[in-house]
Amino acid sequence: FGIQKSQICMVGDRLDTDILFGQNGGCKTLLVLS
Repeated sequence: FGIQKSQICMVGDRLDTDILFGQNGGCKTLLVLS
């Protein structure tokens, strides 16, 4: 899509899957407590 990793934010509600995936991929992350 032509988007750089620095422009992506991984949003998730689980630290052990969603946030870890984003951090390992070099993206910013946002934890949503739901």
